[in-house]
Amino acid sequence: MSPINLGDVMKESALIAHTVARAILLEKDPQNTFFANSKLHLHLPSGATQKDGPSAGCTMVVTSLLPLAMKKFVKKDLTMTGEITLTGRILPIGGIISLRRKQ
Repeated sequence: MSPINLGDVMKESALIAHTVARAILLEKDPQNTFFANSKLHLHLPSGATQKDGPSAGCTMVVTSLLPLAMKKFVKKDLTMTGEITLTGRILPIGGIISLRRKQ
């Protein structure tokens, strides 16, 4: 997977998401060769890259790469955000807590 035409942070998020998804799949289903035998193209519309933030990695792993590899559907009412670290840890979001404190 080679991200093109994305901001630096989004490129990093896409690469981390791919790496984390591969690791999770290897742990959960060692016989699954999806990532070894597939070429991936992630389409991120230009409107999706305005923020250019690291929270995209979490969404890419959980709602696109792993379900694709595992042939599972994602619930249509699922929403998420949160940041994925270089080690694959998903961090909670902070913005909602900040909004609550302002009210």
